[in-house]
Amino acid sequence: MRNRTLRLIVVPGMLALAVLACNMPGTGGAPTETPSPVPTLDEAAMITLTPATPTPTTAPPPTATPNNAPPTATATSLPGVTPSATSCTYNASFVTDVNVPDGTVIAPGQQFDKTWRMKSEGCAAWPSGTQLTFVRGDQMGGANVSVSAPAIGGTTDITVRFTAPTAPGTYRSFWQLQGGGVRFGTEIYVEIKVEGTAATAAPTAVPTGSGSSDVTITTVAWNSALAFEANSFNVIVTIKNQGTGNAPAFDAKAEFQGQSAVTKQVPALAAGASYDLVIPVTYATKGTYSYTFTLDPANTVSESNEGNNAYSSSGSGAPVLKVYKLTVDKVGNTTMAASSCFDIDAGAAAACGSADISWSSLSRLESF
Repeated sequence: MRNRTLRLIVVPGMLALAVLACNMPGTGGAPTETPSPVPTLDEAAMITLTPATPTPTTAPPPTATPNNAPPTATATSLPGVTPSATSCTYNASFVTDVNVPDGTVIAPGQQFDKTWRMKSEGCAAWPSGTQLTFVRGDQMGGANVSVSAPAIGGTTDITVRFTAPTAPGTYRSFWQLQGGGVRFGTEIYVEIKVEGTAATAAPTAVPTGSGSSDVTITTVAWNSALAFEANSFNVIVTIKNQGTGNAPAFDAKAEFQGQSAVTKQVPALAAGASYDLVIPVTYATKGTYSYTFTLDPANTVSESNEGNNAYSSSGSGAPVLKVYKLTVDKVGNTTMAASSCFDIDAGAAAACGSADISWSSLSRLESF
């Protein structure tokens, strides 16, 4: 029994040695494959110790703190203009014709009131003293009127009284808001058709007052601090009846050097009343130009003083009509923002004062 047991133990041991001997490298025959280097401890750590992705912990929602402050109003900006601390402008849009739609038929010489509804669209409220002013076309006796400025986003109705021309035809009168030294907003207009014959009834008599009328020109100004070549501007002639009696309607004649004379009608003026006659002017070339205005050239108004009906640029205190050429030097692709100010007077007055230029007022140049 003992000898058999020993043989069983020895035989398996011999088989194991034989297997090991077959796997040992030899000096001859086909080369065996070199095993890959075993990574060191440090390398293994670098490979296997990859940080696990942490499971996100949802934080409890913050406790809401009540805010009792009123909400901040967001102004509607002019298209293409981003409001900022240095760029903000007025703007207005047309809403509707309250009355007298386009093409309304009016009898020759008939008075009528035209009302437009306008909306404040800018990022700044319309300034104090804003007026609706005549721009071009047929003025038809309409006078500039003061406008009640609504809040941003609000609307207001603006009314101008006109007198239809006596000749048949279609007439248009263009108007625009003006304030803070610049025109702004959409141009609006009234369009009428004059047909038929003038009413046979006698026109409403203008009270003569207790004395004689005396019409004269008190001031002449431009609607822009500076006039530029090829850029239309308005000459505003303020006419006053400084007599003690009322004056019926009369004509005013405007003559500008190098241009055809223009005749406009001035409505009846009560004693002490004034009227702004607006005349659009354009010069193609820079220079200094003379002008003359004459009231009642046909001498149809009886006045206490017939010698003060003329006003000339050569007179004492008359403003000089000088037209400038504006040259803009730009470096690279520099862009000039809307409502930029050219500080011509070197800060002698407030920013964009009467002696400076507001870029937004020069619509012809905004395309640069």
